[in-house]
Amino acid sequence: METILSLQTILNNLVAKKIHEVKRLPNNTIITRVQDESDYSKIYCLNDNFSTKWQLKTIIENDSYPNQIVWDSRFDEKADAWDKAYVNDLNSFVTSSIKGITITVNYHNGEILNSVFTK
Repeated sequence: METILSLQTILNNLVAKKIHEVKRLPNNTIITRVQDESDYSKIYCLNDNFSTKWQLKTIIENDSYPNQIVWDSRFDEKADAWDKAYVNDLNSFVTSSIKGITITVNYHNGEILNSVFTK
């Protein structure tokens, strides 16, 4: 089912400080992290008409992604230190869930490319 976020809904979310991060991609899509009052966050990919192309799924039921997105990167689960774990990758981003799962996500289709328990 396709979801359409109206321009008014987006503006209301911006005013209410619910949209915490936004990145526009070269292929005319927008990645956004929306957070509600209870710190529950969802990550969406929208097209130019603000229709949802995909919504990031959680690996664990009732999980959420309130942590900052690390744009243009992937998580190297074999790295021996945190400062080496984030590797440049223009096709993906990294974020972590509230339950301690760090994931790498493909920008174009929302597929979770890898996941690591990091808490």
